[in-house]
Amino acid sequence: MSTLKFASICYLAGFLSAVCSPLSGAAAEPPPAGERWYALRLDGIRAGWVRESENSGDFEQESLFRVLRQGAEIRLWNRSRLRRTTTGVRLATWTSTAPAETLMLEVAFAADSLRLERREAGRTSRASLPTPPGLLDPFAVDQQYDIARTAPDARARFHTFWADLERVVEVEINYLGQDTLQTAGEQPRVASRFHVASPDAPESGSTEWRDQGGAVLRRVEDLLPLVADRCSREEALESGPTADILLQMKVPLHPALALRGTYETVRYAVSRLDGNPLNTLNVVAPARRAGGDASVLYIESRLASPGEEPLSPLPDSSALRSSPLIQSDDPEIVRVAQREAGAGPDWLRARRLSRFVARHVRTKDFAVGFASARATLDAAEGDCTEHAVLLAALTRASGIPSRVKAGLVALGGEMGYHLWTEIWDGGAWVGLDPTFDRAPVDGRYLGLGSSTLTAGSVNALAEGILPWMGRVEVRVVDATLAVE
Repeated sequence: MSTLKFASICYLAGFLSAVCSPLSGAAAEPPPAGERWYALRLDGIRAGWVRESENSGDFEQESLFRVLRQGAEIRLWNRSRLRRTTTGVRLATWTSTAPAETLMLEVAFAADSLRLERREAGRTSRASLPTPPGLLDPFAVDQQYDIARTAPDARARFHTFWADLERVVEVEINYLGQDTLQTAGEQPRVASRFHVASPDAPESGSTEWRDQGGAVLRRVEDLLPLVADRCSREEALESGPTADILLQMKVPLHPALALRGTYETVRYAVSRLDGNPLNTLNVVAPARRAGGDASVLYIESRLASPGEEPLSPLPDSSALRSSPLIQSDDPEIVRVAQREAGAGPDWLRARRLSRFVARHVRTKDFAVGFASARATLDAAEGDCTEHAVLLAALTRASGIPSRVKAGLVALGGEMGYHLWTEIWDGGAWVGLDPTFDRAPVDGRYLGLGSSTLTAGSVNALAEGILPWMGRVEVRVVDATLAVE
C-alpha cells in the first residue's frame, strides 16, 4: 500500500496553522523493510520530508513540513497510523498545532457508521457519523487506482473519509496515461499518472505518478507549489535553507489604500493570474461579475455597522459553544472576560475585550502558528490567529456569539492574508481586529471564509483562503473614506 496521504498544509493569514512539535524518534531509527522516503519542496526549495512504512499489512506515515516566517522556522508535524482490527479499520492521526498542543483524531470505520474521537488542548470529544452506502476505508481506496486505469472512462468515483477535512467526501480518481519519470538516484521508469480530487473541496486535488507496483513516485498539489519526490532516507533528511512563506503570500494592491483613516466602502476587482474564472464559492462579501468578463470578480467591502437590521445568516448555538481551540468555559478565561467586559450593550463590551487582547498579547511575532485561546492567554504571544481565537473565547464567555473570519486585509500597497473576529451584536455580524486594534473593521478587510471552530478544526477557514493563494491580483476600483 502507498497512499502518501501526508498532512494537509493549511495557510491562514499567510501563515502556517501549525507549529513546532518535538519530532518522534522514528527518523533516527534504522530504516525498516518496506519503508519509503519523500523530499518535500515548496516552489523548488526544500521544505521537509515524508516517511511511509508498512508492517504486517498496517500502514504508518510521518511528515515534517518546515518554512520560515520572517526568519523564524515553523514546523508542521504529522503522524498517521492505519491498521486493521477484529472490528474493522482504524485510522489515527497526530498533528502539531502549537507548543505543547497536539491534535489527535481517531476514526473507526464500522459497517453502519464512522466513530470519531478527537483530543486537543486537554479536551476529548466524540461523535458518530452515518456512512453513505459503499463508503470506502483507506485500504479500499488504494485499490481504486487500478480500477481507474482499467475503467472504460478512465476514472473511479467513490466516497471516503478525509481526515484532513474531517468529513466524508466524494472522490474522483482520473487516469491520465503514462509518463517516463526519473526520481533522485534512480533510473528513468514508466509511471502511471493520476489526478485525485473531490467535488466537495474545489481545487483541493493533486496529481500523482505511480510505478507498476502502485508505489507513489511523485505528488504535486493543485493549490500549492508543493511537490513530494521519492528519494533516499539520507536525501529526505538533508538539512538546508527553506522558503520564507510571508514573502510569497503577499498580494500587490493598486492603487494603494492609505494606512490611516477609516474606509466606508472599497470596491475591489479580483482576477486570477492565469485568466481563468475565479471560484466565488468562498467569497462572503457582496460579489458580482460585470461586462460579461468571467475572469474578473467585483467585490464590495464596507465598514461594519453595529446595530443594523437583522441580516442572514443568524448565529446558531455553535457561536457560543466552547471548543478545543476556543475554551470559553475555561475558568481563567471566564474570570478575565468578567473583569474586562464590563457592563453595557454587547458591542461596547466586545470592544473592551478586543482592546484587552490587543494590549495583553505583548509579544507580537510569527513564532506561534495556531495556539488555543487559553494557551494564548497564558503565553501572551502570537500573531493574528492567536488574537482572533482569544477574542472569540472571551466574547463567548461573556455571552456574546462570535466566530473567526479569514480573508485579506489591505496594508498600503499590498494585501496580506489575515484572521480577525466577528461578534453578533443582535442585528449583524460585526468584525473586530485585535491584531491591529481596530473595531469595527472597515473596507480594507475582504472576507473569504468564516467558522465558529466548534470542533477545533481550522479547515473551514483554510478552504476559503487556499484557492486564492498565489493565484489572484487585486486592484481598487473606488474607495470612500468615512467622515470622522
